[in-house]
Amino acid sequence: MSDSTVPSEYHVTDLEIATYLDRRLPPEQLDRVEAHLAECPDCRDELLAARGLIRRVRRPRKLAAVAAVAATAAIVLLLPILVPRDAPAPQPQLRSPVQPPPLTAYGPVGETGTRVPTFVWAAVPGAASYRLTVTQEGGESVWSANGTDTARTLPDSVALHSGASYWWVADALIANGTTRSTGLRGFRISE
Repeated sequence: MSDSTVPSEYHVTDLEIATYLDRRLPPEQLDRVEAHLAECPDCRDELLAARGLIRRVRRPRKLAAVAAVAATAAIVLLLPILVPRDAPAPQPQLRSPVQPPPLTAYGPVGETGTRVPTFVWAAVPGAASYRLTVTQEGGESVWSANGTDTARTLPDSVALHSGASYWWVADALIANGTTRSTGLRGFRISE
């Protein structure tokens, strides 16, 4: 492989050809090798010679080897045409770009005059259940409950302190497996 007219700085090594034929080249090397094979007739000849040697050794797979050589040649020749070199690789989409609106929280928010507040939020169509969690200002859980109603009154057994700040969040578990949340809502006991 010593054609000085090839503009590339290197030629594909025998190890790279063998690894390419075994389909074990890492993605970062695969692009470089295929780009070089598209430009260098000497390296393509070496690739085809190696493929031919494999075909002779594996005579029962003669038809598969011919198909593989044809597919390789088609890839090598068409790849530069079909895939622009500077195009970014497509990224898998993990979430929908359109996020559902948050669950509407009605109260309590801000100052409240009762130590036994009722938490109210909007219903979500298709919700299987709701979870309400109340925490202290430092993040320690005060109370949580599950249910199907969109309003929950804090039980008398849970004591909220006057002048203290608290946070609450309601989460809806929808029948299709998704969730919606009010996000954290703060309130303060003013009595």
